[in-house]
Amino acid sequence: MKTYIADEPIDDYFYELAQQFYREDMKLSEQKDQVSKGVLSLDDFMKLTARSSSSEG
Repeated sequence: MKTYIADEPIDDYFYELAQQFYREDMKLSEQKDQVSKGVLSLDDFMKLTARSSSSEG
C-alpha cells in the first residue's frame, strides 16, 4: 500500500513512523494539559517523559 502526502508516495515504514511520532506528541500534550489543570504533578510528568524518551531506540 502506498500513502500519498502532497502527491508524493511514501513508504509504509515512514508513514508508521510519522503516526508514532504524532501519537506520542498527542500523548505528551495531553499530559501537559493534565499538569496545567493540576491533575498530574510536575514531578510525575517529568518521570513519564523521562521514561518514554529513554525507551526509544
